[in-house]
Amino acid sequence: MKIIFLFLLVLAPIWAMGQQTPSSAQDTSAIRLVDSLLAVCSERINQKDYDQAAAINASARQIVEEKLGYSTAWYADICHNEGIILAVKKDFSGAEKAYLESLEIREKVSGKDHPGYLYSLQALTTIYWRKGDFEQAERISLQALLVLDKSSRNTDEDRIYFLNTLGNTYHYLGNYEKSEYFHLECLALRGKVFGKQSVQYAYSLGNLAGLYNKMGLFEKAEQYAALSQIIMKQELGANHPDYARILTIQASFNFALGNYKKAEYLYLESINVWQKGPNYTDQQNYWNNKLKLAMLYRDIGKYEQAENLFAETQNYFENKKSDNPLLMYPTCIIERAELYTILKKFEKAESLFLEGKAVGAKVLGKDHPDYVYILIDIARFYMKKGDLAAVLPLCLEANDIIEKSLGKHHDLYYGSLKVLAKYYELENNFSAADPLWSTILSADQERLYQSASLLTERELTNYTLFFQSNGNSILSALHRRMVGNKQIAILPALCYDHALFQKGFLLNNAQRVNKLAKSSSEGADLLNELNALHRRLSAEYTKPNLQRDSLKLAALEDNANAIEKDLIQKVKGYRDAIRQIKWQDVQQALKPGAAAIEFVSYQYQLNEPTDSTLYGALILKADGPPVYISLFNEKELTTLLKGATGGNNFLKINALYAQKTANSKQKSLYELIWQPLETALKGSKTVYFAPAGLLHRINLAAILNTNGKPFGDNHSLVLLGSTRQLVAPTANTNLSKEAYLAGGIRYDADSTTLALANRNVHLRGIEGAFTLPFQPDSTSITRGGVLEYLPASAAEVREIGQTLQTAGIQAKVDTGFYATETSFRQLGVGAPAPRILHLATHGYFFPDPVQKDQKSLGGLGQEPVFKMSEHPMIRSGLIMAGAKQTWLTGKHPEGQEDGILTAYEISQMNLEGTELVVLSACETGLGDIIGKEGVFGLQRAFKIAGAKYLIMSLWKVDDQSTKDFMTTFYKHWLIDHQTVPEAFQTTQRAMRGKRSGAFDWAGFVLIE
Repeated sequence: MKIIFLFLLVLAPIWAMGQQTPSSAQDTSAIRLVDSLLAVCSERINQKDYDQAAAINASARQIVEEKLGYSTAWYADICHNEGIILAVKKDFSGAEKAYLESLEIREKVSGKDHPGYLYSLQALTTIYWRKGDFEQAERISLQALLVLDKSSRNTDEDRIYFLNTLGNTYHYLGNYEKSEYFHLECLALRGKVFGKQSVQYAYSLGNLAGLYNKMGLFEKAEQYAALSQIIMKQELGANHPDYARILTIQASFNFALGNYKKAEYLYLESINVWQKGPNYTDQQNYWNNKLKLAMLYRDIGKYEQAENLFAETQNYFENKKSDNPLLMYPTCIIERAELYTILKKFEKAESLFLEGKAVGAKVLGKDHPDYVYILIDIARFYMKKGDLAAVLPLCLEANDIIEKSLGKHHDLYYGSLKVLAKYYELENNFSAADPLWSTILSADQERLYQSASLLTERELTNYTLFFQSNGNSILSALHRRMVGNKQIAILPALCYDHALFQKGFLLNNAQRVNKLAKSSSEGADLLNELNALHRRLSAEYTKPNLQRDSLKLAALEDNANAIEKDLIQKVKGYRDAIRQIKWQDVQQALKPGAAAIEFVSYQYQLNEPTDSTLYGALILKADGPPVYISLFNEKELTTLLKGATGGNNFLKINALYAQKTANSKQKSLYELIWQPLETALKGSKTVYFAPAGLLHRINLAAILNTNGKPFGDNHSLVLLGSTRQLVAPTANTNLSKEAYLAGGIRYDADSTTLALANRNVHLRGIEGAFTLPFQPDSTSITRGGVLEYLPASAAEVREIGQTLQTAGIQAKVDTGFYATETSFRQLGVGAPAPRILHLATHGYFFPDPVQKDQKSLGGLGQEPVFKMSEHPMIRSGLIMAGAKQTWLTGKHPEGQEDGILTAYEISQMNLEGTELVVLSACETGLGDIIGKEGVFGLQRAFKIAGAKYLIMSLWKVDDQSTKDFMTTFYKHWLIDHQTVPEAFQTTQRAMRGKRSGAFDWAGFVLIE
């Protein structure tokens, strides 16, 4: 349950000694004395000397009662002062009585148009907020607006106060439409009265940011918060409590989107400001943020820190629950109960949940959105506990409240539906569950679609992980139904649509932004500025931690994020470009005799997640809806992959792709993956498939069937990132007749040699490619391992270059010292990128350093900074001239690039129109597998940059075998005029005829 704090601007109670003319019987000296006493009382209140103020006010009261009478402006002022003093002492009922008496007298003496009457109304709204009586605050504020409508004075500032109060009141009551209306009215009026650079205007921007955050309208929330923050910091400074409120809103926004590190920083910053604040509101915000921080620590698994903060905050709110306008006590109880649920301390959790429900019903009311959160959280608890009988009544009660007060488009509605859908699944009531799953997945897609136009790629990466849970739930439901021979109905179709939307969503998003940005001068300028910042960031990311300037890095990241968001907002046609594609669209793109497969992997869930990851296949053909086939548990696959993924152990790799395993009880790859699909794929000549999870690390076409032949012999297999590409394929509009090749690279070049090579970057044909003879220090037989010279790579690019020339394609060839990072990164700058890119060199991939299996996947065997980077696109790359010094020492030649071409750097290039990229190196197809996004590495980098086809390797390939493979491929493609996929498949068959082991011919994959 995540409750967003209200951004309050409740003005301090104001009073006015509005006088009336005394009658002839009144004692003039008494009037002067009372005026003097009231002035001193006002001064003591301002000095916070409330005891002295109370004594002076009592003296004034005695004189007024004896000499002037009750129905006078003086007595009204005395009652108002009394209300202020009682409110400070937290006697809210007494303060309310005093303010009401003051209001009644002022209406009789001065009339409703008098400022004093409005001051009393303001004081009353403040006290009702302090009491938590929001209905009364609403009534008084609406009454005040009616008075102001009839006033003959300029009442703009008074109107602002009551518009603001109503906006905050309706926000708290969960009536978001009314809240938005009054806050927008208040914003417009503050802009008119105070100006759009004023603190007052910033207050309204902050209020709206908090409201939109609560409504899940993150795009608006972020925009309003950013504007408010700029004004607040400029006008008030970073240590002002009102600036801290904006930090809190931004923290909540980042928390909701999974940017935990940034959210933690913002919460701690605001806590630090409020810790110093002496007044009531600062203390409330201080403890509210501590509660939020406890929730954050719980969600990221820091349970001990979370428990300490929960205990601290619950103790505070319990002691202050009669004095808490935001009524956070029930929230604290429920959030702490969720922690105990995670820790499986069910007795403690249940006790707290029931207490929170009782307190919430009392202090929030049963029609409040936050009470609905409580109901849904308790329903989830009973679901996890397995007490299904308790689930349904809670969900039905929650839905009833939501439909009456919030509507079916509120986020709470979908939260309740998910619990209900799981309940109906467990009760085998599939006709009730199916429409709920459909609604839930549609809502997920809409939220992700909206967020894509707001968040940067890194932010979206975190945010998309939130949506995996619902995908896991529906696939788990589908699996259970198949195993139990239950009704399947619409679930395969829903799952296929979900896979189309989720798989590669971020990659598709990044490609669209790059392409559309280039269509306008403004977008192109912003994209160039962003890429320049990314280049500077890359330089920082590749420094050892001790050499990094953390402040500079943070500033660069913030600047890049701001420009990226600006770019997304200004790209025309962006929303249309990321439109959702349905399975029917893919089906229409399939030709007769073709099939499409979306492989899926998911964490299996019963009433709560298990530790099992299951795999399945959603198969689509030209006739009929998608069909689902369950495949295997990931543990079966990891056993097979151990020691055979990456590296150069040819015995294990050959055994991996064999038709049978050495262990008769252990299934082979064929038995796990393809055999269950044989019947469904019968008659399908062409099979388009998109892998999931660990299937990205396998050449699926090379798996031997029971007849000892590769599965790719029976079907023409086309590897895609998503079968969405059949509907929206990568266009190849480049008519360039140019190619770039690099091979025979010297990795030990010094700074002088590199500087000379970079000064002479120009088109070099085949004739000039090898005019600098040299004797390499040492050589290597594989394109991984140590950074030594690869003799066959030089012959490879020479022979391919000659083939290109025969085909009428002009080749620029970099070799030796000339194959620099600088030379490669100039491609696509100021001129169209080459049609073909071919790099014959060393490649590297290091898995996430926090993963336990990092030793099993290899790399170059050293300990460079690239291995330890938090960024997955830094941990994958290619090695260019002069890289050896950087790789071994962490220091590169002064004034030169480091020679290590990371995936991060490649993703910033403009390779749109490049038809083919060949990475004739080791492990170039590997990378981190993140969520439904697939591989974060070189594959992703070149796709973002705009390339259509990629040929990449899955393990450490042999130098000579690679040369033979590549030269054969180009001849089939350019001389025999086969398509890229046909030439690739022909080459693999030819290589297999020479070398039967998968290690020698199946290391490369073609990705479209």
